[in-house]
Amino acid sequence: MSLNVGFVGLGRMGSGMARRILDAGHELTVYDAVAAATAPFGAAGARVATSLADLCGGRDVVVTMLVEDAAVLDVVLGVGGLRGSLPRRHPPGDGHARRGDDSHSRGCSRR
Repeated sequence: MSLNVGFVGLGRMGSGMARRILDAGHELTVYDAVAAATAPFGAAGARVATSLADLCGGRDVVVTMLVEDAAVLDVVLGVGGLRGSLPRRHPPGDGHARRGDDSHSRGCSRR
């Protein structure tokens, strides 16, 4: 079964994960704040999104591989972010992206 996968964050770990998704035959759309990081994926057959909203269209799943809690919150909850751009397939309030607060990130930072 082939999936339509969106991937945000193409740093050292994210690029390796995204490469495996592409090599497994899935349809991959990528986005990174550093546009140059997307070039190798575009050359390998992935679609390069122009924005997070563009990335979300038609995806079965979106994976994020981001370094800091603040980046995750911005990508998920910010204007034009994943929460507002992904189609609603589940009831409101279902899932981490629809929490609308940062209680998850506060809990993660207590180590």
